[in-house]
Amino acid sequence: MNTRMTIGSALADEWKKIFTDRVILVILLIGPIFYTFFFASLYSHRAITDVSTVVYDEDHSQLSQEIIQALDAHMSIKIVGEVYSEAELQQTIDEGSARAAVVIPAGLDAKLKHGTITPVITFVDGTNLMITNSVLKGANEVIATYSYGASSKKLMQQGLQDEQVSATMTSIPFSSRTLYNPTFDYEDFLVIGMAATTLQQVILMAGSMTIAREKEEKTWGRFAVWKRSPWKIAFVKMFPYWMIGILNVFVVLSILTSVYKLSFRGSVWSLLLIAVVFSFTVAAIGYVLSLILPNKITALQISMLVALPSFSLSGHSWPMEAMPKVLANIAHGLPLTYFLEALRTIMLKGLPTSHILNDCISTAVIGLIALLAGLLYSRFVSFKNITDDEEHYESTTPALPIAAQPVSAAPTTTVSM
Repeated sequence: MNTRMTIGSALADEWKKIFTDRVILVILLIGPIFYTFFFASLYSHRAITDVSTVVYDEDHSQLSQEIIQALDAHMSIKIVGEVYSEAELQQTIDEGSARAAVVIPAGLDAKLKHGTITPVITFVDGTNLMITNSVLKGANEVIATYSYGASSKKLMQQGLQDEQVSATMTSIPFSSRTLYNPTFDYEDFLVIGMAATTLQQVILMAGSMTIAREKEEKTWGRFAVWKRSPWKIAFVKMFPYWMIGILNVFVVLSILTSVYKLSFRGSVWSLLLIAVVFSFTVAAIGYVLSLILPNKITALQISMLVALPSFSLSGHSWPMEAMPKVLANIAHGLPLTYFLEALRTIMLKGLPTSHILNDCISTAVIGLIALLAGLLYSRFVSFKNITDDEEHYESTTPALPIAAQPVSAAPTTTVSM
């Protein structure tokens, strides 16, 4: 007997499906709460503070020391060391040991007293525009304000009047040089991050569904013959996505640099190296997810949840210097963090391969850990409850042809007379 469906019954059925599907329920109810806490914590410092900065003090006067102290006291700047040449200054920023550098020229104190304009120069890493803006703003405030307050008392003690003090201190000019992105090109900065996130997400989504698809189709049991050689399963399920991932990196970046004229100052070989390592690592993570997750839909849902936090934690949209320590530590365990750092080094800084080796090694370590986890899981866990799948797979195997079937002896019939 057919029961007529009503709006009320259909609505009740939909509510029932939502509350019985744990993945959907988590996405709908827990997801918004999780992301609210996540983003609120990520940006809880409200401003970029303690940007690592080095000083090149050519003046070595009391005035230069007061300026350095005022810089270090500013919330945006943290003095982490001193360099002794412009070459060392450039190398420090290239390597990422510091994000900025302040150069106090020789004879600054004496020249200012004689009315000679000598600028204090700030060099800043332009590969992250938020850091650039924060440092330049902070350094400008120090030169224009803090240095005046720190030195006015001393100059007045030397017999200068208020007008003379004001003329001396406010005449300190401020100059800046933005390295690697001198035009403050936002496209160079933002598009690289979005492209890298997309490349990760595509490999992760496809890779996480590969074994989940086998489970849905009840064909996962056929791989049980490789249970004692789990590397064979990993190779078959990872290799295609690894190769496609490498290809995608070059295709996407070729479009961005040739059609949209994004900067590319580095080596293609450096790009190939990080593309190989990054694609391997993401494919390995996708492989592990695929082993654990029960079906394609769940795999797709889980992989989609990874994208936004991964980009936010990568240090591209919000510098790690301004993150809570817990989140910054998590960020160091994500492959996208190192991939984006390497891309900025190659595309914007144009530095040689040696400058991305640490990023490649860190990414490779994450990938090898994921691969090891996948090998152990497929060896000891994945096939424990595979009996039903194996039976289904065997039942779908075509029967042997009649000619090949064994011939049984014909039954003997006894005839009674």
